[in-house]
Amino acid sequence: MRQPTSINELRDTVDQAVFEFASLAVCVQEDIDNELCDYSREFEEMSRSLTELKESLASTDEYQNANGLAIMRRATQLRTIIPFYSMIVSLDKACKDGVTRA
Repeated sequence: MRQPTSINELRDTVDQAVFEFASLAVCVQEDIDNELCDYSREFEEMSRSLTELKESLASTDEYQNANGLAIMRRATQLRTIIPFYSMIVSLDKACKDGVTRA
């Protein structure tokens, strides 16, 4: 996935990631027999963390966080079961590199 380069692209990508994590949490909850069910709460927490980021981006024209995404360490550990992991990597890099209004 292409890395967001503007604040608007970052907002859109964060919004998409929030949706994807929330959807993933619901999917694994519905399949009780699936071993992924145990990760439902973690996916919900990742969605909440990104929702907080989304809210902080609402009123700014630029963003940079040298530490990247708060969820990145755990997302990397779970990368084999997160189908949109490349999106999370691109978000993390955009946060580290910084974005401005374009």
